[in-house]
Amino acid sequence: MTVGQKWLKFKQDGYCGSLTIRSRSEQSFESDPGYNDKHIHEAILEMDPEYTYVKVIHEGYKGSQDIPTIGLGNNAAQNQDTLDNAILEGLAHLRIFREVNTGAIVQFGYKLEDI
Repeated sequence: MTVGQKWLKFKQDGYCGSLTIRSRSEQSFESDPGYNDKHIHEAILEMDPEYTYVKVIHEGYKGSQDIPTIGLGNNAAQNQDTLDNAILEGLAHLRIFREVNTGAIVQFGYKLEDI
């Protein structure tokens, strides 16, 4: 599936937000107008060079609401500290959290088929 097809699937699933897909040769970022989530994508991708996708969902999420909450701002160093602490608390295994400042659901992982 191409990057464009993944974005189309994201939209067909009823989501509004942004999506990054990364491969060994390229990285692609798609976003609905009005959302400034690039700092969230960058912080997640910085955590692990093997992550292949980041989804930031502002509207349309239908999963469990019982997920950890993390605040990320525009300070890259602070974001990394926040995520490092969250990883120690198990975030790397969950691969999902609610970003407190925007209320968005952030999902990330290794397998593109999980998108």
